[in-house]
Amino acid sequence: MIDGVPIPPTEEFRSLGVGIRLTEAAGTGPLLSKRIRRAGELLSRAHGVQGGRSRKAEAVATLVLATGLFGSEVADVSAADLRALETKVLNSIWGPCRGGRAKEVVFSVLEKGHRVSPIMKVRYMQIGWLARAARRPGSLQTIIQAVWEASKGRPRPVGPVGRAFRTVTNLGWKATDGWWKWQLPDDPEPLDMVSEPMSRLMHRVREALRGQQLRQLELRRPRQFEGMQGEVLKDVLNKQLSKYPDGVERTLILGAIAGATWTADKAHRRGLRTTAHCPYCECGMDEDEDHLYWKCSAWQVVRDPMVVQLVRYAKEIPWLSENPEEWPPCLRLSCLPPAHAFKGVGDEIVQQFVSAQLTMFCRVLRMRMGRERVKECLFDKLGSGHKSYPFEELYGPKPRAEDQPVFEVELLPPSKWKWEPAFQVALIDWLRELQWMPGKSSVTFIELALDFEAHSGKAMPAAPSAELESIVLSLHERARVLRTALAVLQKNLKSGTLVPGTMTLKARSLVPLGAGPLAGLTSRPYFTRRSDMLQQLRSLAEYSEQRWTSKIRAGVSFNVGTSTQQRPAEGARERRSRLHAADNWNM
Repeated sequence: MIDGVPIPPTEEFRSLGVGIRLTEAAGTGPLLSKRIRRAGELLSRAHGVQGGRSRKAEAVATLVLATGLFGSEVADVSAADLRALETKVLNSIWGPCRGGRAKEVVFSVLEKGHRVSPIMKVRYMQIGWLARAARRPGSLQTIIQAVWEASKGRPRPVGPVGRAFRTVTNLGWKATDGWWKWQLPDDPEPLDMVSEPMSRLMHRVREALRGQQLRQLELRRPRQFEGMQGEVLKDVLNKQLSKYPDGVERTLILGAIAGATWTADKAHRRGLRTTAHCPYCECGMDEDEDHLYWKCSAWQVVRDPMVVQLVRYAKEIPWLSENPEEWPPCLRLSCLPPAHAFKGVGDEIVQQFVSAQLTMFCRVLRMRMGRERVKECLFDKLGSGHKSYPFEELYGPKPRAEDQPVFEVELLPPSKWKWEPAFQVALIDWLRELQWMPGKSSVTFIELALDFEAHSGKAMPAAPSAELESIVLSLHERARVLRTALAVLQKNLKSGTLVPGTMTLKARSLVPLGAGPLAGLTSRPYFTRRSDMLQQLRSLAEYSEQRWTSKIRAGVSFNVGTSTQQRPAEGARERRSRLHAADNWNM
């Protein structure tokens, strides 16, 4: 009581920004819980950070976790809260759509885990707090020594000292001469928290935390990651990854390294595919990572030259077999080079080996992605969210006609219509014959232009401002002319609407054929000349796949060369879709 006023009971008070618990209840205290909730809210906005994955990771480390986990080296925080926060960090940096990724690889190999992983960061801060106490004489050092002696080197994890010692012992460290000197596993040199330079000491702590995460991953997913033995050549791997500035390539390779590549086996186990058999070859085998990267005959044309290079490099590595089937799973399936397999090998050979394997993975995955878009669908169950081009709409007769939009438009004079009058008549006739599907969908102006040409029997005329008129227009130019002509008709419309829906710049109906989102409409018609459209779109799909395959065979696509696997100097900034390359293709 103070002046006769009773002090209200409280579970925690705040001192220097740290919540001090007055009860023995385990778990996260109110103050730290509030900070973690606030950090989770900020992480939901991290997708807006510009500059790629590295900038997002830096923002998370400096702006979110630095405040959200302040004081957690001495205050208790539950493992469940840390795991939940770590999942939010992973989603904010890598996105939420990477099923099967190994977070241990992300935080221990691809990122600075001691800064962006809440679990590793708390453990790192606890050991750092213990090391600073060992180097600075004072009351805190005396308290830690008293706890150590009273518990005979095994303090209960109910306070800051006990939790720090629990973290150290979970790493496999053993005390040799008091609580400030430890013997690390697989390291003959002991770690002295008093005399060892602080930078080197904390570096060894970071490596120990990474090793702990990788060993846990080996136990959790041995099929893909066995053989690391707690250490991989992360510097070599990240150096080679920096040579892949293209976003698609980098995404594919990072997914392969983290074990997040979709296969038929994984899709089948998750209910997204009816069978685990490989949809790209006829061998009848299940498609897992081993089949995808090393055995599938569909990708043999891009795999075999790189396998020859890998075997040649393997002959110069004494601890690695010349037979790729005998390589450890972490290297064979995830391109994670274990340090023990490359011990004593020159840096140049290691760099060339890792570069060749990354190149092989990249070419296989890119060729597979092109085949998936053009012909096959890995996720063949309905409702999986992955679609191919709706060729089935082009078979058989059209459905029975329903009420269609009626419009009235008169022939425009030459002052308003800059093309030939015959083009206006053919366009109106085609619009009156179009039958629109119910519900919301999309169609690109490229598809509409092809259907118009098939209906009228004539090629799309050039724009009135074109210098040359008697030329074959590209697909995109035909779509632009049709879009302009429809806009002119719409302005002079007497009643009704020419087409249902609205104009959009994100029509995705041609994405399965290799295009990106294009200009189109938010409604979709039954095409007037279905057999002609089927033939043209089939030809476009075959052209797209042939061009895709020829680029891979040439070894100059995907920003890697055949011999050096490096980005070519010329044409490096060219970013054209495969559909764009069909501009000179005559229908």
